[in-house]
Amino acid sequence: MPEERSLFYKNKALNDINMTPLIDVTMVMLIIFILIAPVMEQGITVKLPSTSTKKMSNNEAVTISIANNKKIYLCNSVVSLPELEKRLKTLQEGTPDLSIVLRADKNLPYQIVVKVMDIIQKSGIVKLGIATKTERVKK
Repeated sequence: MPEERSLFYKNKALNDINMTPLIDVTMVMLIIFILIAPVMEQGITVKLPSTSTKKMSNNEAVTISIANNKKIYLCNSVVSLPELEKRLKTLQEGTPDLSIVLRADKNLPYQIVVKVMDIIQKSGIVKLGIATKTERVKK
């Protein structure tokens, strides 16, 4: 009788799921997302002008970037000036205290930056910050 029992246990199917590979895959995916997330926000290359002012807090701020080739990006997607105004009005209606961070290449003509700032003002947004690169002050 004991031999029959040992045969029964050897051929018994496993009903448990091995969780170790699932945890490993989950951890790898988490690490990948943690490493890629900061790169996704700073996707557009813009040479920022320098300044010595303090850093603005950009909690839930929308980023508008103007690249050196005069393309305008709203949250990493290319938009035209009329489309920018329409989308900003929609965003402002949904979030009345919306903040905008304007990132413009330092080699751009001043006129294009003024046009974008004018569109931001027309859309009813009052919280505007201009991104700059801070200089180190020599003492």
